[in-house]
Amino acid sequence: MKSLIRKYTDALHVREKRLLYASVSSAAVKATTILSSILTLPFILSSIGSERYGMLLTITSMAALINFADLGLGFGLQNKIAHLAQKSKQELRKAISSTFAFLVCSSIAILLIFSLINNSILWGEVLHLKSKTAIDEANVSVWFFVICFTVSIPFSIVQKIQIGLQEGYYTNLWTICGNLFSLVFIYLCYEYIGSTPLFIIAIYGSNAFFILLNFIHQFIWKRPDISPQFRLADFSVVRSIISDSLSFFIVQLTGLLLFASNNMFLISYAGPEAVSDFNVGYKLALLFLIPLEASAPYLTPTVNEATLTGDYYWVNKIVVRTITLAVLLAFVSAALIYTLGNQLIHFWVGGDIVLSEKTLVSIAMFMLLYANMGCLVSYIMLSNTFIKYKVLLYTFSVGITIGIKYICIKNYGIPGAFWSTSVPMFLLYILPSLYLLKSKRVL
Repeated sequence: MKSLIRKYTDALHVREKRLLYASVSSAAVKATTILSSILTLPFILSSIGSERYGMLLTITSMAALINFADLGLGFGLQNKIAHLAQKSKQELRKAISSTFAFLVCSSIAILLIFSLINNSILWGEVLHLKSKTAIDEANVSVWFFVICFTVSIPFSIVQKIQIGLQEGYYTNLWTICGNLFSLVFIYLCYEYIGSTPLFIIAIYGSNAFFILLNFIHQFIWKRPDISPQFRLADFSVVRSIISDSLSFFIVQLTGLLLFASNNMFLISYAGPEAVSDFNVGYKLALLFLIPLEASAPYLTPTVNEATLTGDYYWVNKIVVRTITLAVLLAFVSAALIYTLGNQLIHFWVGGDIVLSEKTLVSIAMFMLLYANMGCLVSYIMLSNTFIKYKVLLYTFSVGITIGIKYICIKNYGIPGAFWSTSVPMFLLYILPSLYLLKSKRVL
């Protein structure tokens, strides 16, 4: 078996090996994350009850907002890594130091702002809590979450650097260790002292701790030659990175609006039950996207490096292969969702939720037209050559799509939510992106 694996990997280009290692380890991350969620839910729920569990979910949902704190600067640095690594090790170290210093300042600013406004917030009322235990834990829980998350912001730069250097498998291995450590920590909390603040530390504190360990290992033992130094920080360097950073920030924001508009329109015109059913269907679709989500993010730095070295033949070959794979997965996932969707949902969440045939058809078409191809094309379009085009195409497409969503969801409910994503985004974003890739001889 080992000889067969070695024979296969020896035949691969070094970029393909790195992409394979990153993809396999990323799939393992997703597997441990899903396994951890499945195993820990009963422990957490039985330990703190539904009210405090709901509080935990609400508090941790703030992660989506805090994620915007770096304005996409981490991704901007990631996209510059290939160029800087070839140019000069000193230039690379200066860019890393400058970005790290900026993120440290961002984290400190978040903590200071939060400490100033926190005393005026009655979290028990904001979170609509009733029990005394939940109210007593609310403020501490929010504090622990904000601390864990903001501490991880500057140190998570190590993950962007590893991905930019096409060493994403190191990031994934540390993440797997964090997931397993979190699983043990949650079980110990369940056995001994079950409280919302401790469960937040077990989940998000474990993640922050292993990001810190990864940072220390990378810059003290593995690559001290590019470790960040505050004396090298130059905010003019940050300005040069901000171009790609803002592009990524805009893409993140428009993507968030695209998804949030579904829930907003559904709850207004179809009620909260429709929101619940839609999200179950959407999460079912995401399960089928795991193979692409595990590999597609690592295409961006790989394409950047290959383009920089002028290896357009390899770029063309890998893009054609991955798009062929995406098309195949689109047909398979669409067929499985249409034929087995409700059976899978019943196995997953029980028999309370049954999706109509119209909804299953709409989800199947979502997978066929947009989800798989959208995932792959988006990461290719995030590369240095195409990111400016992506911002224009994506923001324009999302703007039109949200307008269509308003009409479709108002008249057709959940099926309208899926159809109003699939068709407009396929016509306005996927097809023009493929044409652009073809015109640049990437496809």
